[in-house]
Amino acid sequence: SSDIIADLINVYVIHGGMFGMAVATSISYYLGFVVYMLHFRKENIIFHYSLKKTNWRLSQELISTGLPTAIGRFSTTLRIFTLNNLLLAISGAAAVTALSTQTNINNFFSSVSVGISMTVLMMSGIFYGEENHSEMKALLATSIKACVTIVSALGIIIFATAPFLAKMYIQEDSESFLICVSSIRYLAISMPLHAICNVFINYLQGSQNLTT
Repeated sequence: SSDIIADLINVYVIHGGMFGMAVATSISYYLGFVVYMLHFRKENIIFHYSLKKTNWRLSQELISTGLPTAIGRFSTTLRIFTLNNLLLAISGAAAVTALSTQTNINNFFSSVSVGISMTVLMMSGIFYGEENHSEMKALLATSIKACVTIVSALGIIIFATAPFLAKMYIQEDSESFLICVSSIRYLAISMPLHAICNVFINYLQGSQNLTT
């Protein structure tokens, strides 16, 4: 909610443009962190955080488990930064606008594939701890089937409605409109395969197979 409020203030009061939107998002993350930390000041909570009682050996295990996710986030940021600069140098601002639109649409519709992959991460960790290999195989097969059916259907819808989705972000008579439509359609085509890759990543992470 703080991100939405800050975005509205930026658009209607400050008029800070894209830089202002980025600052608003950054501020919202810090505000969220403050809210989370205030929770540990309550007396009636079950878990209390104590820096003195921190199990650093367990912390190393947590860091190693979360390392693939951290590397993935860093790689995604680096990829977007590099791609933005390449597009700006080769095709100009119109291509960068199309990529930005594609990223926003992907962030919205990828909730389906993210939900599937995060469920795989949780359940594969449970089955791995119980050494239930048959259920792990069934989980992987079911998750891939869900990606192929559900995410593919969503991709078909996005492909068909690409012009309408592009109009939500840019004007139809703008230079980048056709590029934006093509960009959205390429996103739709890639969605099923991307979802399957995410399932494998979370499956391997949940089964402690971090080096594959």
